[in-house]
Amino acid sequence: GSGGGSAKLGSGDVAVVGSDHISQASFALLMDQAKRSYKQQGKTFPKQGSTDYQTIEGQAVTLLVQQAEREQKAKSMGITVTDAQVAARLKSLKKTYFGGNEAKYQAQLKKQGLTDAQVREDLESQLVSEAVQAKLTKSLKISDAEVKKYYEQHASTYTQPSSRAIRYLKIDKKAEADAAYQQLLSSNGSQKTWCTLAKKYAQDQSAQTCGKETFSKGQTVPVFDKIAFSAPTNKVHAPFYDATEYKSWFIVEPVSAVKAAV
Repeated sequence: GSGGGSAKLGSGDVAVVGSDHISQASFALLMDQAKRSYKQQGKTFPKQGSTDYQTIEGQAVTLLVQQAEREQKAKSMGITVTDAQVAARLKSLKKTYFGGNEAKYQAQLKKQGLTDAQVREDLESQLVSEAVQAKLTKSLKISDAEVKKYYEQHASTYTQPSSRAIRYLKIDKKAEADAAYQQLLSSNGSQKTWCTLAKKYAQDQSAQTCGKETFSKGQTVPVFDKIAFSAPTNKVHAPFYDATEYKSWFIVEPVSAVKAAV
């Protein structure tokens, strides 16, 4: 529930915000969209009950709760969004992304597993959010001095950590990691070998990039982070084991210099 006077949670609800019930069906729809997104990226969707799965569940519930809160705020402010406004926004999106071609739009809906009604519902939510923000900030005035002060107090949040382009493999068994390492050494780390091995072992989008990905300092587990940012460029590093999170062996080859933090 959210706020006073919340209705009771029903058997078909995942949450209640005030008097608004968030249904299991709405939650299931978001989870299905997440699964399709993972599949399109070549990633394995987390198993039910795992920490990653619970994180996705939590994010879906939070999104639905925030949407309900925005809609309630809009009502209290006298804000309404009409079907005509939704239709106009959809027409604009169709023109921008599909050249106004209805067939292409429908094909994309089918690919994404969405319906036109779901798209219109999402657009209505966006328009509500925009209207609430516009009304709340209409009379808001911020001086240059206030902007400067805020930036100085939060400068660290605007910096980007150092980064580096790296090829890598994540392999569960040591014998397979050693064999892959020898293949890379024999081929002098050729892209062809990296591509072959990445397609065999990668469980994410790196399968499509021959194992190449850019990492930020501190983004991943300590042992990977240390080697990725200290190993020589264009030299395949011997397999190493992460005992903290992945419980797997890694092979890495930095393919660029370290890009300094900014």
